[in-house]
Amino acid sequence: MDKISKHVSYKEGVHSITALRLGLKNDPSDLHLANMKLIAEKVFEPLRMHVGGPIKINSFYRGPELNKAIGGSAKSQHCHGQAMDIDDTYPKARKYVLEAISRDNTKSNAYVSLGWIQFAYDYKFTDSARNYKKAIELDPKNPQAYHWLGINQTTQGKYQEAYLNLKKALDLDPNNHVILFNFSYCATMLGNYNEATEACQQALNANSNFTMSYGRLYHNYYIQDNKETEIEKLISEIESMRDKSFLFDILLHHYKNKDDLKFKNYLEKAKSFRKSLPTNYEDTYILLAEDKIGEYFNSVEEALPKRRLHYEWDRNVFTQKIKNDEKFKRLLNKFQSGL
Repeated sequence: MDKISKHVSYKEGVHSITALRLGLKNDPSDLHLANMKLIAEKVFEPLRMHVGGPIKINSFYRGPELNKAIGGSAKSQHCHGQAMDIDDTYPKARKYVLEAISRDNTKSNAYVSLGWIQFAYDYKFTDSARNYKKAIELDPKNPQAYHWLGINQTTQGKYQEAYLNLKKALDLDPNNHVILFNFSYCATMLGNYNEATEACQQALNANSNFTMSYGRLYHNYYIQDNKETEIEKLISEIESMRDKSFLFDILLHHYKNKDDLKFKNYLEKAKSFRKSLPTNYEDTYILLAEDKIGEYFNSVEEALPKRRLHYEWDRNVFTQKIKNDEKFKRLLNKFQSGL
């Protein structure tokens, strides 16, 4: 394998001066490599895009021998490919962006970057939206400014406003699979199910490797009536995939109370793959799958002030069964208000 993700090479992911000096092998297993891919694609690549340039990786995977040689913790997530050390990214990124704006306050992408840091790291959604709007003012043809403003508004439950901005982003960049993916969720929440389905299918046509679109499509079908045939066909497609890592939640949801053997099998795989990720989003769906509602709420409650929740934490298909729970509503309101 040459690439773990678009901007992270395999060589970079396993590189260690200590390993070279001591002649230690530092080769990840298939599971650890899958973990590395998840971190690279879901955390590093979006961050790099919005910082607007290269980010130095100080340390990624560490095999047991290397970890021992450098005196690392026996429980280090680096040993599982589930941690990446980079150059104090958010604080430094904020500093660089603010410095760039102070030098030239006419660059639209600088405000997109600042807005993203405020959105994903600070949970300051109002400030974030203000900077996305400034980016649009400076460049009305910047699709990412509309895109991230739309995601910001979706996160706050402002679906009609989000729909208009995501639609504008698509007008400017119609084949962007990530914009299509986010637009589809907003369309679903507004009850525009056919439009949501079409957007998911377009996203998959644009990038068949972006398998999370299958999950979004499942969610869209699930909340409608009389979509059993479509769901069964979709599940069959998912099960035929070689890599189902991003879709264990969908398989668990489908087979819960339907096929106990398959449910237990996917639950074991999900726990193995998702354990101790840098956000709580992936872990919480497993708690819901196991009907550990109290633990789920405790996990979300603990993660909120630490800003460890992915901004899509409330969108998992398992949250459908608790969306009217008063505790869920309270936590969601706390999150949407920017803490």
